[in-house]
Amino acid sequence: MNNDYLSSSCNSGGGCAACSSGCGPSAFATARPLGEITAILADLGLEVTYAYDDLVFVQHSAFLLQFTDKPKYLKLFTNTECDQKEANDVACNMVLAFHKAGFIAHPSGKYTVSQNEDETLNLAFA
Repeated sequence: MNNDYLSSSCNSGGGCAACSSGCGPSAFATARPLGEITAILADLGLEVTYAYDDLVFVQHSAFLLQFTDKPKYLKLFTNTECDQKEANDVACNMVLAFHKAGFIAHPSGKYTVSQNEDETLNLAFA
């Protein structure tokens, strides 16, 4: 597999609790253009700080991109702890840059991240 792409599918049988992208028993493995996403963000002076499955954490978790079943369609979430005006400005720049590159980055709300007692992370979408 090319390192520039993430690939996964949901095998939970009823969809993921962590996403609302419609995954479920019929979800297929999808090539995800992580390399392109990273390059677009780098052009904006932003960095991918962590990528896992269908999630891409940007700028030390200030933003979260979520891949959907369509490789060129992304959900964009803003961390609730970010300054709203600054986050909106950066998010607008991200949406425009992704659009110019042939992607759709759809602002999809806010999220919080917290650490569980077992040191795993908990994501909550609002």
